[in-house]
Order: sequence, then C-alpha cells, then structure tokens
Amino acid sequence: MNISILLRHSGSWESDVRYERYISDGIVVCENISFVNLISAIKAELGIDEFKKNIEVRYVVEGNSSPLCIRNDMGVKLYIEIKKHEVGFGMYPLCIDTSDKSDEEIQNFDATTGAIVCVEGGKSDAKALTIVESKIGDSYYIPEMEVKNYISDTNISVVEVKQMYKDKATLKAVMEKYKIKNSFNFKVKRSDNKSGVTAPILGNHKRKHTPNDIITDIRALYGVEISYQQAWRSKERALEMIRGKPADGYKQLPRYIYMLETVYPNSYIRMHKSEKNEFMYLFISLRPMMRGFEFCRPVVVVDVSHLSGAYRGTFVSASTLDGAGCILPLAYGIVDTENDCSWIWFFQQFKNAFGERDKMCVVSDRNESIKKGAYRKEDFEKLMAKLEKIDGRVKEYLQDAGYERWSRSHATVNRGRMMTSNIAECINGCLVDARQLPVIDFLEEARILFGSWNCKNGEIASYTKETLGRRFEEILIINASKCATMKVVASSEFIFSVYEGGIRYIVCLERKTCSCGRFQHDEIPCAHAMAVLKKKNIKDVHPYCSDYYKHDALANTYAVPMEPMPDKNDWTAPECVLNEVVLPPRYKKMPGRPRKKRKKNPDEKLSTKTNCCGRCGQEGHNIRTCTFFPKNS
Repeated sequence: MNISILLRHSGSWESDVRYERYISDGIVVCENISFVNLISAIKAELGIDEFKKNIEVRYVVEGNSSPLCIRNDMGVKLYIEIKKHEVGFGMYPLCIDTSDKSDEEIQNFDATTGAIVCVEGGKSDAKALTIVESKIGDSYYIPEMEVKNYISDTNISVVEVKQMYKDKATLKAVMEKYKIKNSFNFKVKRSDNKSGVTAPILGNHKRKHTPNDIITDIRALYGVEISYQQAWRSKERALEMIRGKPADGYKQLPRYIYMLETVYPNSYIRMHKSEKNEFMYLFISLRPMMRGFEFCRPVVVVDVSHLSGAYRGTFVSASTLDGAGCILPLAYGIVDTENDCSWIWFFQQFKNAFGERDKMCVVSDRNESIKKGAYRKEDFEKLMAKLEKIDGRVKEYLQDAGYERWSRSHATVNRGRMMTSNIAECINGCLVDARQLPVIDFLEEARILFGSWNCKNGEIASYTKETLGRRFEEILIINASKCATMKVVASSEFIFSVYEGGIRYIVCLERKTCSCGRFQHDEIPCAHAMAVLKKKNIKDVHPYCSDYYKHDALANTYAVPMEPMPDKNDWTAPECVLNEVVLPPRYKKMPGRPRKKRKKNPDEKLSTKTNCCGRCGQEGHNIRTCTFFPKNS
C-alpha cells in the first residue's frame, strides 16, 4: 500500500503548532518505509544537500500542544499508522526544517573519538545500500547506476566521501587497513544485519509470502528486477535470521523442557535420544491437562500429523472431550517417524503419566465409515443386511476388522459420543501452519493453542452452575422437543413403554436405560426418557445425567490454569541442563518440492464445514448475536 504525503518546507513556526509561509511539495512512499529511506526520499525531492544540511521532520496532531518529531523507525511507523486513518493528501503534512552543519559534522573523521562516520550518499547510493543490506541479490550483484567511485579492491589506500563499496566485507577490509595505516580507531555508526524487505513480513508464520510476492515488492519499492532464485534465497535467509537454524532448536530442547517443568510443576515430560544423542521421541503432558482428565470420561483420541520443517518428524497428540463437549488436550509430543516403536513408547509414557482407569478406551481412526455405528444391535444388523445386498465384500471386510472396534452397539466399553478421531484432527488443523516452524517454535505454538483453549473453556464452565455442559444441555432441549407427540404407558414405578411412530421402546428410570440404546450409551435422557420424565412431572432431569456433564466436574477440569511461559530471552537453566547434547534426527531429504497436504485415501469424503460462534462454539449464530454469556449491565 502506497501513501501520499504532503511536504511543507522553507517556512517558519509562528507558534508551537502553526507552521507559516511555507512551500508545498509531495512524495509517495510505501507503508513499511524505514526512517533512513524516508529522509532520503525527502532530501531527493526537495534537493537538500545532506553533506551541508541537517534535516528535522515534524508534524502536528490535532489536540496536541506541540509538534511530534520523527527521529527513528518507530517515529515513522507511528506517523504511517496515524496517516492510514486519514488518507487525505492534505492531512498531517510533514514540516521540514533544515540547518547548516558545523565543520565537525561535515568531516567524516572525528579527531576526538577516532571514529569514521559512514555518511550515506545521494538517491542512487541509498538505493544501492538498501539492496546490499537486504541481501536480496547475489553477493556480487551491482546495480545498474552511474557510479564513478565504485570500490571492489580491498587493497585500496584512499578513502573518500561518496565511495560505493561492492559489499560490507570489502568496506570492512578497507577500513581495517586504513585505520592501521593512519593510526586511529573507528566505530560503526549503523550496521543492521536484520534489515530488509522480506524479514518483517515473514515474522508471522501464518502469513503466506511467496518468492513471486518478494519479486513484486522489490519492483514496487526499488524499481529493481530480481530472479525467482534470488527471491527464494532472500526468503530462506530472512527465515534463518528470524527463526535461527533448524538444528539449533534441538540443541535448545533441554532448556525448553527445564522451563516447562519450572512453570508447570508436577508435569510429566520425557525425551528419548539415540546412542549418538540424536533426537527420537518427546512426550509432554502438563499438569493442568493431567488434572483435567480425572473429571472426564476415560476415552482418549490419538492421531498424528507430519511436520514439514527441515528435519520432518511426526506430531502425536492425545485428547478427550470435557463435560461441555469441548476438546481437552491431554498429551502431545514429537517422534522421528510413525512406527511400532514410537507408538509403543508414546503409549507407555501416557500410561506412566495418567495411570490406568476402569473401562478406558483409545480411539484412533481416520476412516469416515466409523461414524456409521448404530446404538442398537437390531438396527446394526438391518444396516449390515442392506450393505450385503449392495456389495458383500464390504461386509466381509468390516467383519474381519471386528465390529467391536468401530461399532457403537458392539463396543466392549462405553465410548459415549466419541466414535471418531475428529477432535484430534481439529488440533492438527489448528497447527497446520505451525508445522513448518523449528521444533521449539512449533512446541510453543501448540502450548499457546492449548492454553487459550483452557482459558476459554474454563470461562464457559463458569456459566454452567445451574445447567449441564453446553452441548449436553442442547441435547436435553432437543430431546424434550421430540417427546411432545409420544405416548407413555406405565408398567411399574420405574418401567414404562413409550410409543413413537408405531414402535414401542422400553424405558427404565431406575437403571437409566432405554431399548433405543441412547439413554445408557450417552448417559443422558433420550427423547423416550424425556417423555417419561414429563409424564411423571419431573422438572429437574439432571440427576439422570452423567456426573461428567455437571458443573462440579467442569469446574474441576479447569481448576488448574495454564500459566504463560517467559520470553525466550528470559529462559534460565543450570549448567548441567545447558551442557546436555541433543542432535537433530537423521533425515534423508527427498528430491522435489515437499508435499503440503497429506495424500487422502480414496474412501475419505470431503466434509462440509458448519460455521460456529467464535465465542461459545455453538452453531447457528456468530459472536455478535451470541447469548450464551450474560451481558454486563
């Protein structure tokens, strides 16, 4: 985005906020222009001799008693943000004042400090300097400019104003020899190895910025054409400046684990290395996650997703649903590859962290057909008979797989409503952009994501004191609406016959069962049970629901908050931790461009997305019309 700026110069300040008798000019700059480039553009437009004149840039904001002065990159950024809200050309003009430089300022050698001050040249020189600093081209790229004093020989003994050097290394070598020859020291006034066009944009890993975008940016900003390879290399260098080398992340793992154990005491974190100290497996289960699982149904969903960083690897996660139907991450980690050994190690660590619970169930399957399990064996057999008529081979395949592994009615444990690994797929989907990050940054993105869920779900749980968890309260409302046309006939104090569409269902309130299967499987009154409760004038149906869905369980699930981690610069660890050696895993890079998306199986179907409220997660409305949370009076 380009911004037009009105320049006022050659005037005088009649008061603190009135600049009079000025001459007007204008420039057009990009929104991410630096302070140096802004000053260069103003000098070039107004014809100011920078070797003889000092320049001061100020502007007036309405309501302020004194003008604001632009002195650095932060001042430029503030001005651009203000200008964006008032895009008119005449709004917030820049007032330019100049003053003569003293003789000491004009000289490029300071006799007092022994410093050589690098004074930037004119428009062409600033343009070339920007290209060199941003490293967007080859090391020996020379802009096509009319440069008379171009220096490429490091043995030159004459240093003059307006010399242009091939690169920073040449400039440094010449100055080193020049100071020895003339017996003085020097210091660098400005040298920034993180400047450039690409680096700030790539700071956000979720933002897509391709080499073609970089080519377009350079053409628009500097009028320079670069090749695709130059743009690609500039992006790689910028990413390395921002994130560091991929191998460094594995070296920092011991320190990161130590910080996790410090911030989250009593957590269970384990790392496994090879005999050569190469990284193999990592398991992380933080204390808030471990505490929350005690108050949730013992059904665990596990799934994997492949990382796309330099050393690849596989992200493994285990999660469950809380009493409100929200995802509760339990454990996560990274393994070098998905095989029997890595899965055995992961589940062994999970057992050590969470122990064994009665009727615990593990769900792991991508196949969409797992959704098709019926509640009653009679309904299941009818569906299988229809399937056999269509293709008998499918039935044989499902029989060989084992009905108990994917059918709700044949399950040996009560899996509740968790029949698929969709909740783990949700975690993988939220972290899809983070998979390209180095290992430490990826693990931090996962921890931050889980922490935000913990906070949001804990807030939702605080509003369910008189109701069930939100999803299950919705189920009660839906079932209550369905029972209006049902006929109820009592057989005893607790046993009733309920007629729906000519079919009779048997409900037992004492055992909390219904012949439809939903009452006992979901542990919440089905439509037939709701008809019986309505017949008996029972208003409070919550005693017939599972304790997992009630307020006490929800409150205890999120009783321990996810504390934030300190900044990387503040991480401290003892010497023994810092000296631990962790090398990157062995990885053989395959030829060609890495695949961004996994290859789907032929039987996987495309699922349609349903928009949900970003505040409470329910369907059918958005944040603006959400009524789940009470409004502040």
